[in-house]
Amino acid sequence: MADRVPVSLSHSARLRAAVERYGASTLASRAATLLVTGDEDADFLRYLGGRAYSPDLDPYWFQSWGARALEYYWVDSAAPAVIGGLSHQHWRVRMVCARVCVPCGRWGSRSVSRCFSATPTGAFAMPQHGHSAVSESSSTPRGCGHS
Repeated sequence: MADRVPVSLSHSARLRAAVERYGASTLASRAATLLVTGDEDADFLRYLGGRAYSPDLDPYWFQSWGARALEYYWVDSAAPAVIGGLSHQHWRVRMVCARVCVPCGRWGSRSVSRCFSATPTGAFAMPQHGHSAVSESSSTPRGCGHS
């Protein structure tokens, strides 16, 4: 199966391929679990980490990849994992979790951290600076439009 994981693609392209394989909600749920446990199957980790994946990496890498996937694809049940990641022992996990929690401001004053309240659109993903997001009704990433 590993030869079917497109490790040479960009991060966002690998995540789109993972959505085709698992679905957006499952991808986000598994990413949240990965953030907490640092443990997932090798194919899933290849989708998230690409060529950087090695079973010998410290699990904090896998946890940071789980958090990074949540920047693109979101489920509200991931909030406790992200909030917990804000106090992780490794700075990289804390940093990515903080990025997940910071809104891009697209919704003005209604824009609050998705970690602490539901997304205003009810989408799986809330757009972030320079990243793509996917709504519940579409599997096509869209930019946040924030300049």
